[in-house]
Amino acid sequence: MAEEGKTVLIAVDGSDNAKYAFNWYKDNMHKETDKVVLVHAVEMNEILHSQQWYTSPYSFDKDVLYSMLEEEKAKVTAKLEVFAQWLRDSKMNGTVKSIHSGSPGEGICKMCEEVKADVIVTGTRGMGTVRRTLLGSSKSKIHRVSHVYAMLKFTKRTEIDSTLTSQGEVVSDKMASQQMEVDSKNSRKIVVAMDGSDNSKKAFSWFANNIHRQNDDVYLVYVAELSQELQANLLASMDQTEISQELSKKMKNEKEKHQKKIDELKKMLDESSNTVSGQVKVVNAKKPGSGICEAAKELGSTLIVTGTRGMGPLGRAVLGSVSDYVLHHSNVPVIVVH
Repeated sequence: MAEEGKTVLIAVDGSDNAKYAFNWYKDNMHKETDKVVLVHAVEMNEILHSQQWYTSPYSFDKDVLYSMLEEEKAKVTAKLEVFAQWLRDSKMNGTVKSIHSGSPGEGICKMCEEVKADVIVTGTRGMGTVRRTLLGSSKSKIHRVSHVYAMLKFTKRTEIDSTLTSQGEVVSDKMASQQMEVDSKNSRKIVVAMDGSDNSKKAFSWFANNIHRQNDDVYLVYVAELSQELQANLLASMDQTEISQELSKKMKNEKEKHQKKIDELKKMLDESSNTVSGQVKVVNAKKPGSGICEAAKELGSTLIVTGTRGMGPLGRAVLGSVSDYVLHHSNVPVIVVH
């Protein structure tokens, strides 16, 4: 029975970030059975402002407006042809689509629902319009319409000196392509964030079944954070001359709880040794997100894979989201599995 491929939606806008995201997907995730959809979201607001419509005395002339739209249509068509060439050059099975929307995030969400995307890939270098929209009000919608959300970012110059300038701009597509070709031949260092939950195990399983390679160095990173209750108890005991027996017992139980999860992760790795070989790395950190990012930096990771805790909008707002933190602060590509 033939393997069923994924429907992968890649947000593209003609920028170096988009080309990087496309190439990263091609070199790290793509399978021949995948159906690739390149989506270009066209913003009407951007079109009008680029033409300085408000200050123009002819801004409400229907012929002028028609001319502006025709000019933009030609630009979009030219971009779509470039994106189609990317697919042809890469010998990928896919299509190119454009969508008009109030914002890129809204357009991407709408197209994601339309094509029933399994994976969304988008490139970013900072808090640009697309990223703010996807991680902001539209994020919960993306969680509903996509199983996996891959946020890809440029690596800092200190890590790929030959490809990036000090501002993080790609010097040329050729140089970037050569660098990624070298990277694809070398072993990759993959950090999979694990907390023992079903969501983190799902993220590990997705990684193992979709993008794992035999020569990958895989690290299951477990952040041993103190529970909120224990933190409060420790703060309350600061004025005491010694740690109470009860508090000492709670700390021991906390350690045993973490050790149990760590042992489970080691067992999981042993059971999957035929497909994925790796090791468990335990990190002490105040917050899981910062611990994961620091571990990835220390290990020289080329990719972070993480699950979600499944919190609703209120929970994310009050407690914060580990996946959000990693997406905001990581300097390497991040894949969030829902």
